[in-house]
Amino acid sequence: MRIYISGPISDRLDGGIAAFSAASELIRSLGHTPVDPSILPAPVPNPKHHDYLRRDLALLKKCQLVCVLEGWEDSSGSLREIYFAGRQHIPCCLEEKLTLLLGPCTKHREPLLFELRTFPFSGEPK
Repeated sequence: MRIYISGPISDRLDGGIAAFSAASELIRSLGHTPVDPSILPAPVPNPKHHDYLRRDLALLKKCQLVCVLEGWEDSSGSLREIYFAGRQHIPCCLEEKLTLLLGPCTKHREPLLFELRTFPFSGEPK
């Protein structure tokens, strides 16, 4: 499964590299393919925020799940990605719940999948 990683990038001093890298490793350890926008080159020369967002939403659309990193609430890009995922019927999962969803234990998957369908976000971001 391709899993898109969504979280704050531009507001972090390191560009969120450490958090995105840790999420990528976790996703790989669970046997899936991470899609990490933080390591991709600029989509065009002298890019603006919307250039990155356009590229990232195209990548997200090809994924089956979104892994949401801590701090997503304060990231305009992450909020837009989560809203877009919802419109595309792509479930979102907080990073700390990813092992419960994709790990070997099946006991808690159904309740977690229900939580995914009701991810705590409503309305289009401004």
